[in-house]
Amino acid sequence: MADGSMRRFRNVIFGCSDNTVRFGCQNTAISGIFGLNKSPDSLSSQFSAMIQSRFSYCLVPFPDAMPRPLVLRFGEDIPLRPRVQTTLFMEVPSRRYMYYRQLLDITVANHRIGFHQGAFSIRGEGEGVS
Repeated sequence: MADGSMRRFRNVIFGCSDNTVRFGCQNTAISGIFGLNKSPDSLSSQFSAMIQSRFSYCLVPFPDAMPRPLVLRFGEDIPLRPRVQTTLFMEVPSRRYMYYRQLLDITVANHRIGFHQGAFSIRGEGEGVS
């Protein structure tokens, strides 16, 4: 909560697993520790009305990931700073519960690799490069 207060929630599911066979949810392929995908069973979907369907976290360089705590924010707790930029996700009908971003190319040490246009296009059932 933005004001630091606490709330109690009933009938909420979340957890961590790597094999969710016959889990009893609508979408048995729950994604991530909190299930932040777009399935009806994900934590973000269960709280969508309360969090205005918004969550935010900052990706840091891998070597820095352990020493610095990562902050996961929901709804009104997400600060709106002057130069904040957001990105849109792609819609992939066959994978409607997943988030997809369009990747155009890769840069390593200020050198653009130069993959051909469409190299990272989504194919078939939501797969990428083959």
